[in-house]
Parts: sequence; structure tokens; C-alpha cells
Amino acid sequence: MYTGHTTRLDTYPLDVDGERNGKHFAGGRVAYLRPEAKLDSLAALKAQIAKDSGDVRKVLANLRGR
Repeated sequence: MYTGHTTRLDTYPLDVDGERNGKHFAGGRVAYLRPEAKLDSLAALKAQIAKDSGDVRKVLANLRGR
């Protein structure tokens, strides 16, 4: 049943070199990082992506350490 709520998911391929067009990637939800944010500039977006990527790396490192 449609409730009017939409789930959004951003993915960041980490440590991928080379051409990605036409490639298939599998992913899954591992952790909730933060709520959606409206950013004021491209610089703020780049900074947030860098922070999110770092946070994801910490989460993945903790999962591998279990």
C-alpha cells in the first residue's frame, strides 16, 4: 500500500578504478548514516560526500572486524 513516503538511497562505489559505464554493481543497506540534507553549494556537497565516504569506510571496517 502506498503511504506517501519514499525511501531514498545514495550509493558510492568505493575504490573502483576505470570505466564504470555499462557495468552492474550489487549493493545492500548496511547502515543509516544521516537524514537527507539540503546543501547550499557544490563545495558543501563535495565536503558532505567526502564525510559520508569516510563514515562508510568506518562502518565497513567495523563490520570486517567482527
